[in-house]
Amino acid sequence: MKFYFRILLCYCCIFFGLQSNNIYAQNRAVSAAGKFTLKIQTNTECSIIIDGDSKGTLKAGELMPVLLGAGTFKITAKPVSKDFNVFSTTYEVTKENINKENQISLELTPAKSGGTEEESESWFMKKINNIIEKRKLTW
Repeated sequence: MKFYFRILLCYCCIFFGLQSNNIYAQNRAVSAAGKFTLKIQTNTECSIIIDGDSKGTLKAGELMPVLLGAGTFKITAKPVSKDFNVFSTTYEVTKENINKENQISLELTPAKSGGTEEESESWFMKKINNIIEKRKLTW
């Protein structure tokens, strides 16, 4: 009798254990429903900040999936090392993109020695403006 009871007990544990895992998977799917998955990758170790909310530290070459709703988001990659500049961009998620995913790669530029974050950002913007001006002349 004890043997059958143990078999029944094992069966119940396995059955209810699998059921609880399925419920967990269903809850996870429901929480991701109605969201857009953005996979972020960088070329150096940095902290990822989206609209002022820290999402954690990302190592170079790794992917960090982030769930986003519809809207425009400011994504900032703040490097752990002072050898790179802070990178900031905006990303827009439209209603058509909900329940889809995309991957972006944020390429942080090497920092000039002795500059502040604002100086390096303005230096980068000057470089971009110079490139745009040169292109206008050639078009």
